[in-house]
Amino acid sequence: MPDSQKSTGDKYKDKASGGMDSAAGSMQPDSMKSDSQKAGDKGGSMLDQAKNALSGDNK
Repeated sequence: MPDSQKSTGDKYKDKASGGMDSAAGSMQPDSMKSDSQKAGDKGGSMLDQAKNALSGDNK
């Protein structure tokens, strides 16, 4: 469902869930991940960087 159709609570829940997924993924060593997990982590990281750059959130 697009964000424009979600309630504010759903948007925050999605963001929190994504953060937890990211944290869990970063705790698992790459040597224990499948190729698809590694690719997903890299893609998610690149997407996060792009979102941060567009929002002006430069950490």
